[in-house]
Amino acid sequence: MDFSGVTNFFNRTIQKTEEAFKTTDKTLLDAHLEDLIKQRDMRQRWAQSLLNLVIAFVQPNPANRMEDMVLKGLDRKKERVNDAEQLGESMISISRELGSSGVTNGTLAKGGEAEVAIGKATRDFQQAVEGGYAEWLRNFIQESSKSALKEREKLENVRLDLDRIKTQLKRAKDDVNKKQQLEQQLTELQTAFDRQCQVTRRALEQCVADFVRQKRGTVKANVKRTTRILSDLFTSRGHCAEINKIPIDEVRVLIL
Repeated sequence: MDFSGVTNFFNRTIQKTEEAFKTTDKTLLDAHLEDLIKQRDMRQRWAQSLLNLVIAFVQPNPANRMEDMVLKGLDRKKERVNDAEQLGESMISISRELGSSGVTNGTLAKGGEAEVAIGKATRDFQQAVEGGYAEWLRNFIQESSKSALKEREKLENVRLDLDRIKTQLKRAKDDVNKKQQLEQQLTELQTAFDRQCQVTRRALEQCVADFVRQKRGTVKANVKRTTRILSDLFTSRGHCAEINKIPIDEVRVLIL
């Protein structure tokens, strides 16, 4: 039975303990690598915080949010009618019951259609946010950031193994055979440490770059979508001109 994994875990634990009590030396990472680690940790926190806020924005109701999460796990989806759509449908239904005569009824119907359109635009925007912004945040957390964290953990393990051998070598005293064995292990671990530093640096740089690139892409998509909505809004302004022709008494009746 191979107990090397247990031995490594035990040695790393001892090394961590001695480092905590400052009874042994610790190999420090270069400043650039340390900064990249901090940058990755910050972006991980930002992404998780933003994801929680985006999910709450898309679905403010906690019960519905939980239901959506369960349905998503089952690869199912439930379409819900939002408040604006419900209001619009009610206004349209009432205008039909009142009949087609009178400016008020026609305006009520048009107001209902506008509310339905607002509700649909809101739902489309929420779906776009969920499918775009929230999705890339999830991907960043689960892929890019997680991959960088794995490489960082590998580097920490190699660093602990390297420093443990350094500590043992210092304490070997006059045992020539043991020193030779430890020196060979030290050379191998130093090579592994240098190699893992490069791998970790690349993973961290990729993680930071992914966050910046995705953020810019999301902002551009939101600007494009908002521009389209504003264009539609200005185009539809002409359809609202008839509202100004409604007598003030009928407006009071409509409001009441």
